[in-house]
Amino acid sequence: MRGSWRARARSDEPQPEPGKPQCPSWMSAEQKRVYRDALPFDYDGNAVFAFLKEQLKTDIALYGKLFDDGRVQEQPPIGLDMRFAFSCSVPKGAMHLRFFKGKKNDADALIWETMVESVGEDVPKAQKDIPTWVNEAHLLAEDWFFALIEGDLQRKFE
Repeated sequence: MRGSWRARARSDEPQPEPGKPQCPSWMSAEQKRVYRDALPFDYDGNAVFAFLKEQLKTDIALYGKLFDDGRVQEQPPIGLDMRFAFSCSVPKGAMHLRFFKGKKNDADALIWETMVESVGEDVPKAQKDIPTWVNEAHLLAEDWFFALIEGDLQRKFE
């Protein structure tokens, strides 16, 4: 794909429609803002690990002794980028989850990604199987997204 001679030589290469996926139409404007997986976040005024635990059901704790001698300040972290990958069966491949510090509308933000990846033998073999894979991947990522924000965070945007 992407213009290589190999892609031009194969008649069975996938030909996806150009464009980016749309948020579900039933979501409110506020829910769509959360669906984009980014929240404005004041890293100076909030404990990011506590927020991850309380609002995103993700408990990350660094060993306290790392900060005991005072040479390194524990909060706020000046950078944040945590990645996880887990095997998944539907669709076959890997589910990736990432939390990182970024910007949204020029303001500090906590961004998280839920991504499904299939490589090698897990990739759909026929073009006709791609829509099924896309639908299964979207459902899995959506399930993870809503499981992460379930509770106070989800109610904030209802």
